[in-house]
Amino acid sequence: MDDLRLLHHWTTKASPRHSLNLSSNSDLWGADIVEVAFEHPFLLHGLLALAAVHKTTETSQADHSNLLAQADAHMSQCLGPYKRSLETITLETSLPSFLLSCVLVTYTLASARVREPEDPIDALLHCFRLLRGVKFAVGAHFEHLLKQPIVADILSGIQSESDPSHNEGEVPQIKHLTQLLDRLDASNAETCVQTIDSLHQIFVLIHNCEDEEKKHSICMLW
Repeated sequence: MDDLRLLHHWTTKASPRHSLNLSSNSDLWGADIVEVAFEHPFLLHGLLALAAVHKTTETSQADHSNLLAQADAHMSQCLGPYKRSLETITLETSLPSFLLSCVLVTYTLASARVREPEDPIDALLHCFRLLRGVKFAVGAHFEHLLKQPIVADILSGIQSESDPSHNEGEVPQIKHLTQLLDRLDASNAETCVQTIDSLHQIFVLIHNCEDEEKKHSICMLW
C-alpha cells in the first residue's frame, strides 16, 4: 500500500513538476514514462524514491522520517540494477537508463532540500558525475534514443525554451566566473567555459520569463 500511495502521488502531484514541456498535452512523466518503468523496475524504484522525497513537501515534519526511509529503500533497490544496466547497455535499456539519469539528478537536488548534505558542493558534483556517466554509457545508442517519442517530447520542451529571441540581457556576475579559470589546465578550463555559458543562458531565460511555473521547467534544462 505504501508503494501504491507513492505511485499515486507521483502520477497526480510530482510528475507534472518534472515536465520540461509545459505546452504539451501529453502526460509524459505521469503516464508514458510510468509505462516504461513497469517494464524496467529499476526506473520504477527511482520514480517511487523521488515521489517519496517530493511528498515530504506537503506533510508534517513527523512524517518526513518515514517517507525518507521509503525513499532510501527504493533508491537502494534502484541503483544496483541501474549500474549493471550501464555496464552492458543495450538498445532496450538505453531509454530507461537515460530517463533514470533525469530522475537521479532531481532526486539528489530534492533530497538536499529535505536533509542538508554534509558537503553541498560534492553533492552537486555527484549530479554532474551521474550525467557524465550516463552520457558515455548511452552515447552509442543516442541516435536510437532521438527517434523515441518520449525523448523527442522531452527535447521539444528544451528546444522551445532555447529560442534565441528569449536571450535578451546579460548577467555580469555569471560572465565574471570565466575570470577565475586561470589556474585550471586547458581541458578543464574549456569545460568550465561551456558550463558557464550554459548557466548564463538559463539565467537569462528565467529572467525574461513571466510565468512562475515555467521558470521551474527552464531551471531543469540546465
